[in-house]
Amino acid sequence: MSQTASSTSKVYALLIGIDCYLPNKLSDGSSYKNLTGCVRDINQVEVFLKNSLDVSDSQIFKLTASQSEGSNLLKEPPQLLPTYENIVNKFQEITELAQPQEHVYIHYSGHGGRATTIYPKLKGSYSYDEALVPMDIGNPQARYIRDLELAQLLQNMVNKGLLVTVVLDSCHSGGAVRGEVKESNVRGLGKNTIDITVRPQESLVPLSDRIVETWQSKQKSTRRTIATSGWLPEPKGYVLLAACRDDEYAYEYAFEGQQTHGALTYWLLDSLQKLGNETTYRDLHNRILAKVNTQFARQTPMLQGECDRIIFGSRSVSSQPTIFVKQVDLEKKRVLLQAGEAQGLHKGAEFAIYQLGTTDFTNTSNRVAVAKIVQVLAQESWAEITTILQQENADSPLRQIRGTDPTGSVTRDMGTVRSPLTPSSNTTPALNQGTIEDGVPAVQLSPSIKLVRKVRAAFKPNIPYRIAKF
Repeated sequence: MSQTASSTSKVYALLIGIDCYLPNKLSDGSSYKNLTGCVRDINQVEVFLKNSLDVSDSQIFKLTASQSEGSNLLKEPPQLLPTYENIVNKFQEITELAQPQEHVYIHYSGHGGRATTIYPKLKGSYSYDEALVPMDIGNPQARYIRDLELAQLLQNMVNKGLLVTVVLDSCHSGGAVRGEVKESNVRGLGKNTIDITVRPQESLVPLSDRIVETWQSKQKSTRRTIATSGWLPEPKGYVLLAACRDDEYAYEYAFEGQQTHGALTYWLLDSLQKLGNETTYRDLHNRILAKVNTQFARQTPMLQGECDRIIFGSRSVSSQPTIFVKQVDLEKKRVLLQAGEAQGLHKGAEFAIYQLGTTDFTNTSNRVAVAKIVQVLAQESWAEITTILQQENADSPLRQIRGTDPTGSVTRDMGTVRSPLTPSSNTTPALNQGTIEDGVPAVQLSPSIKLVRKVRAAFKPNIPYRIAKF
């Protein structure tokens, strides 16, 4: 991905990765296990920022906790460890340094947890706080980064006019797992576990009236009407990309049989490199969701906030409503679309599938294939590929390589297809690896614009336009 941030706009980054939790045992005997891929996540994000966005060392703030091989000693000095105090201080330092319209990128990779609330008057005496887990949380005097504290720290940045992006590669309770889904591999304290350790109640982040009012309005509404990450009140003025819903897991996995990464971070970096310039966070999320959720059914990455903002940019773009391809089944020549009966889809509906990163859906040369829905599920639909298009090189238009009506009798005209068409075929079109990618957008072809066969407009004096067959 080439540089997308404005050449006159700086990017500041706060990168937090925690592999080692010392001490990690809590008052009830449970513990936050050490992890293996969080610091590696952060280091790879740092490489991306430097190589792709030219972010200098002076604009990157890192807090990491990693263990020296063969010992229980931490590699990092105390001032660079991700403790509560250091994390809050770095937030405040970046807020002070960055100027309006400059970018701030925040990436956290580590445990997420839940603890007895320190805001009983606001949340209720028996409620809990969602929290990021500092590396020394086993110490009863250590403090979590609570949900409302995080919301306030981000709001302080927004109030200054900073362009903020937050990535949380962690879960809530139950945490991320490594490899197969086994209870022994679950990050965190176990599902629905809340840390009840008595801790200091004082916060280094005083809450503003706005944060309090936002939380109160959230509590008055129906909390489950719309699925969210569960981390923060609805983000306004910034982008939040979270690893999963609040009742799911965030996975850590050895991709390609090599080093371990958080699933969100791995596919985030892969997608940033793949998508290129002028891509929105919505498009980025669609590809990440397709990649992650196909591999890990209990992890659904969530996007909230300014979804239509250009990645590391300041402007937002509005685009035609689309759905995306969640999975490609090469063997059965079909795709799984992220929409179903709940979204009003039905058997027989047809979709044009576009190239990855497409935002202008009026340009039919960006179409890759056409698919027809054959099975409708509650939230998803399987669609059979009926027409495949390909792009032979970067400068040539797409051409239809195999395309038939489902009956095998008519070749479809997909709009502005300027290359010669191959002869009609009665066979199902071939679907090869890479023809259609996970996460690409799809747009429904309405009956009013769907071209079932080639047509032309003919004009004669004193009569309306008419449609005539070739």
